[in-house]
Amino acid sequence: MRIGFDAKRAFKNTAGLGNFSRSTIAALANYYPDDRFFLFHPGKAKSALFSAPELTTVIRPKGFWWKIFRNAWRSFRVAGIAKNLKIDVYHGLSHELPQGIEKTSIKTIVTIHDLIYVRYPHLYQKADQIIYDFKFRNACEVATRIHAISEQTKIDLISFFHVPEKKIKVIYQAINPLFFEELTEDQKMPVLKKYKLPKKFLLSVGTIEQRKNMVGLLEGMLMKKINIP
Repeated sequence: MRIGFDAKRAFKNTAGLGNFSRSTIAALANYYPDDRFFLFHPGKAKSALFSAPELTTVIRPKGFWWKIFRNAWRSFRVAGIAKNLKIDVYHGLSHELPQGIEKTSIKTIVTIHDLIYVRYPHLYQKADQIIYDFKFRNACEVATRIHAISEQTKIDLISFFHVPEKKIKVIYQAINPLFFEELTEDQKMPVLKKYKLPKKFLLSVGTIEQRKNMVGLLEGMLMKKINIP
């Protein structure tokens, strides 16, 4: 099978969307060596964040104008390239699909992580809301299948976008094996000393911003409504 991925965030994004893209591509390339994987990336080929696994081919803009208008290439040129490459399945890893891909015979999957911009519009600029709304709705409309990362996202897709339930599949994100690695006390001690940490502490990995609701977590702890093991 020939599988294409929107790999922009795999190469550039340091947050959750980038990590999801990198781990998904790497896992599939590892477990399905008989398939061919094509990574559509509008940016530079080299990235400190991500090295394309073996058996993958990175597809980048060609031609003077497409190299200048890289985002336009990602939105309006990729469908034609994917068709010429005889891609069987194209996976939009973060909320969007190339324009016009529904006019090809390519099966498509789009991963929708959340609809926060709809639930909490006050956290986003109006221009961003308009762009997100166009991309998200278009992808959900034309996709063969929608991958939601949680039941809440599925509920939001049905409620806000009126997506047929049968079109959505909830698949939770896997946990990287490195989080199961046990460290010795000697390995832990330098970190505890460096950051002056107590024996028990809560670690939040992610950006600190209003939509992450860290305040709600702290309030719940203070009210003793959240039990910390």
